[in-house]
Amino acid sequence: MKKTIGFWDLVFMNIAALFGVRWMAVAAGYGAGSIFMWLLAAFLFFVPSALVASELAATYPRQGGMFIWVKEAYGEKWGYMVSWLNWTAKIFWYPGYLTFITVSSAYVIGKPELAENKLFVIPMVLGVFWFITIVNLKGLSLGKWFSNIGGLLGSIVPSVLLIGLGFASVFIYKNPIATSYTLSNLIPDFRDSSNISMLSSLMFAMAGVETTAAFAGEVKDAQKIFPRAIFTSAALVAGLYIIGTMSITFMMTPDKIGAASGLMEAFRLIAQTLGIGEWFIKFIAVLVVVSGFGGLSVYLMSPTTMLFESVKQGVFPEFLTKENKYGVPQNALIVQAIGVSIIMLLMVLLPSVNAIYSILVTMTALTSLIPYVLLYVSFLSLRKNRPNEERPFKVSKNPSVAKTVAIVGLLCCLLGMALAFIPSDEYSTITQKLIYEIEIIGGGFFVSWLGILIWNRYEKKLTKSI
Repeated sequence: MKKTIGFWDLVFMNIAALFGVRWMAVAAGYGAGSIFMWLLAAFLFFVPSALVASELAATYPRQGGMFIWVKEAYGEKWGYMVSWLNWTAKIFWYPGYLTFITVSSAYVIGKPELAENKLFVIPMVLGVFWFITIVNLKGLSLGKWFSNIGGLLGSIVPSVLLIGLGFASVFIYKNPIATSYTLSNLIPDFRDSSNISMLSSLMFAMAGVETTAAFAGEVKDAQKIFPRAIFTSAALVAGLYIIGTMSITFMMTPDKIGAASGLMEAFRLIAQTLGIGEWFIKFIAVLVVVSGFGGLSVYLMSPTTMLFESVKQGVFPEFLTKENKYGVPQNALIVQAIGVSIIMLLMVLLPSVNAIYSILVTMTALTSLIPYVLLYVSFLSLRKNRPNEERPFKVSKNPSVAKTVAIVGLLCCLLGMALAFIPSDEYSTITQKLIYEIEIIGGGFFVSWLGILIWNRYEKKLTKSI
């Protein structure tokens, strides 16, 4: 294989795969302590997962990513479970992502108060998701170019503006910093349940490195380049998140920053402080909304396609896998939309739009971390049971060091999953906390149980046909 990817190529690929502007608002709600948590997420989750995924990608350079790696270690069933959990995680990701986009759309129409109105947000999320689903049933796509341009306009441009204007407000215009940055505040108070549960969300913000690990075989001098590029990527991504988070907290106190609306509120406050007209807020909101809707249209099909392509024929009912005349698994997309609708309708019971957004982010993080647990245990299994396998890239030539790296990542994932079960202080009543636990525990266990049930049904069908 021709070695075409260099150090900076890999660094930029990782940044593109990991960085998302909305996570800065999620973190900013936790104040100065989020800086420490970003660093934890980067070096305890991102670095181990990147190194482990890179070794597995170089050793088993076949299309399929985690599915292939877990399958090599534990067989077809658990490879399927990785694909299944990746797909079901998106069912929680879609409404969470759309909640953020819908809240931003309230600023486009000049009605920011609607960002806190559940009767505006929930119908909008459902309407947009069903519209995009129906469009995709005909095989229409906005194209890869739109996704790339949308990512630039909706993520990079707002981030640069947020950081530049936020720091200008404080250091040029001499406005007071809204958030207290003292040594005691920089270390999170782990007695606060909301600070503890934040870690799982920030870990999820660092997830996705396995997408670039697939190119391990194309990296020049991978054994030297990959570790350096991974640590550099981790430092840069964490740095971007930290600086962006600080920009928001410079303008607003943590108690006034909503996870879903914090980004737009920060821009509104910056515009007011610097005397920029209302047009600026609408401009930013339009960038975020257009890129978000375009990106969702592109991403809608990929998890479903990957699931059905990686799993053996017959695992899923023919009803789900059957394609329409446009080559689209129509029924699967409709079932997915129904699942998203049920989740959003249940969110009516939660106290606020920010609570809805927070629980969706947490549910996505929880279900997304389970495949990473399988990734680490598969790595440990393959290292133990296939010690003589040719590995073009290794986490470390010392088996003990490689094992330690994987165990650190594994424990971090398990901790992040456990922390997801702790409700934040926003859930003040017993009823609200009960609803939170039902959503988190019930949702996680239900999707896992359903995946195993589908596989067991497939095995029974095979047994009867013999």
